[in-house]
Amino acid sequence: GEIPFRNLMISLKKGSHPTATSAPQNVAFRDGERVEASAVKKPMDSLSELPFPAYDLVNVEDYFRINTDRVLDYEPGRGCVYKCSFCYSPVHYGPGAQSKTIDHILSDMERLQNLGARHLFFVQDNFLNNSPLAKEICRAIAAAKFDLTWNCYTTLPQMSEEMIRLMGAAGCVNAFTGVDAVNEEYQTKFLKKFYKGWKPLEKTLRCCVENNVTPTCAFMVENPSAGTNNIEKTLVTALFAKCSGAQLRLNTLTLYNGTASNLAFQNQILTYSELKPKLLLDCPDIVETNEYAHDHPE
Repeated sequence: GEIPFRNLMISLKKGSHPTATSAPQNVAFRDGERVEASAVKKPMDSLSELPFPAYDLVNVEDYFRINTDRVLDYEPGRGCVYKCSFCYSPVHYGPGAQSKTIDHILSDMERLQNLGARHLFFVQDNFLNNSPLAKEICRAIAAAKFDLTWNCYTTLPQMSEEMIRLMGAAGCVNAFTGVDAVNEEYQTKFLKKFYKGWKPLEKTLRCCVENNVTPTCAFMVENPSAGTNNIEKTLVTALFAKCSGAQLRLNTLTLYNGTASNLAFQNQILTYSELKPKLLLDCPDIVETNEYAHDHPE
């Protein structure tokens, strides 16, 4: 969004309002009662073209007084090589994945450390998009000996023993991985056949723990209206992951615009459910219960 936003600012500064023929690429605008989008799903040529965020405009020490773990977000790359049907990433970023160069990543991490950060959240849909590159990045981070820890998103098939060992040596302390679909029906429906049974999962999780990389496993809890057998299998597998040293995240299906899952459900009648806030939030009943959504589930 950085380049389209800049182009939009330039256009507005010239007094030009976006139209169907003049809108910069990847800019949405209102045309009467309609909203038009000039979307072009094409990643930029190189993420290394992007300038370093303008942290000079932020008083980071005020921020760190509240954020006592001194955490900053950092984006070493974008996108994901997988095409899970429920995921926003392929729709949002386009096909494939992008990564900054290793030198660029090291330079950015050093600048963030000098700003006072002590932990970085690698905001990238899948840090392990390119396993050989991810290994080289980890080796380079370990050699740089930063006073930083970090966490990231990963995919289960790429979490080999070597990969996990290198991540731990580079300071990664948590890896969030989406197991999501346990049952074969949903593995096919979600295009996510990552889960291969308890033994391979246990081997990966225990390897993470041994290398000081706490795994967090996400599981998709299927629609309870379809029966509880699949849900029970999912929850038992989640409990098994917990006993193998993992932290857990239980999710319900979110229909992001433009995803295959969204398109598959677009002609079905929507029903009200409080399952998502009850699973994901720790809040009072008055927040979990949404009377307006009950009457207007769409």
